[in-house]
Amino acid sequence: FFHEGIIAINEVLGDLNTFSSKDEIRRALQKAIESDSSLKNRTLSCWEFSKIMQPGDIVFAKKRYSHVLGYGIVLGDYRHDPARTNYAHIREVEWHAGEGEIDNQDRRTGIPVFAVKTLTDITPYPDFVKKLSVATGYSTGETHLKETIKKPLAETAIQYTIDMAMDGLFMDRTHFEGILDALKEKHNIILQGAPGVGKTFAAKRVAYALIGAKAENQVAMIQFHQSYSYEDFIQGYRPVAAGDNLKFALKDGVFHRFCKRTMQYPDQKFVFIIDEINRGNLSKIFGELMMLIEHDKRGKQYEVPLAYAEDDDDLFHVPENLYLIGMMNTADRSLAMVDYALRRRFRFIELEPGFSTDSFR
Repeated sequence: FFHEGIIAINEVLGDLNTFSSKDEIRRALQKAIESDSSLKNRTLSCWEFSKIMQPGDIVFAKKRYSHVLGYGIVLGDYRHDPARTNYAHIREVEWHAGEGEIDNQDRRTGIPVFAVKTLTDITPYPDFVKKLSVATGYSTGETHLKETIKKPLAETAIQYTIDMAMDGLFMDRTHFEGILDALKEKHNIILQGAPGVGKTFAAKRVAYALIGAKAENQVAMIQFHQSYSYEDFIQGYRPVAAGDNLKFALKDGVFHRFCKRTMQYPDQKFVFIIDEINRGNLSKIFGELMMLIEHDKRGKQYEVPLAYAEDDDDLFHVPENLYLIGMMNTADRSLAMVDYALRRRFRFIELEPGFSTDSFR
């Protein structure tokens, strides 16, 4: 699971999305294994894994009664993979190794701290969550993990104003405000200029000013290069470890994962920054996104199937609360590779050396 970037449960049932209640799951399990038992824990595991668990939740991997192997951040929705012989019920997870022991018994009851279940919701037990956090190296502060990871930082971070953005920035305030207005209106901008004018430095400040807080988890940044592909950016098959062998599995790219996170918080603004945007093969990297990133083509009404979609119902869209900032070096000869289809979708803004600004003087 660690190498594949997934969490999975092993159960005799097929796609759990076909069930609308715990009672339906229970009856299906009883029929499949020919049992009259209540199958309470197995039913609850199937229900919570497919319906209750959400992207952004934290999961801990346990071993026996007191050993914890690490924690993971849930990235994707539930899916069923019929090609897998075992463990066909899957969610994508960003795993972090953090092996450790915790107190073997509850001091009040003497019962081993880990329930003997496939899946247990520990959200209501903040003291227990704190023990696991210490053992794995995950920092939760004073709140439990589910609240901490699912709440965008903008709700708790120090507010970020234009005055703060201008501190140490060699740019006129009116120019900065113009960049911000262009991003709000067009949703996609490219900061272009000679090397060293501060494109990367300014981009982060524009992002924080748009969000209104220095919210690191609402801003992502990558750099394009000549080997960057659609599979890296959107979705594709990648080699993953399967025991002593390798196999190929469908994995979401960095932009796809960021979009899914953005969709969880429609009332918050998210910014995706692309450095050296003109260095990649843009038509190849963006694919269907060439249409979907347009500011008036955002939202579910413009959903399309991706190139690697497993069926026609597997649709994707770019959320309206996502903003794109590209950076382009005008001294680079690969500038000519930026085609007009992409140029039309971005507002290009020139950044010049700030020698004449008051802040530089």
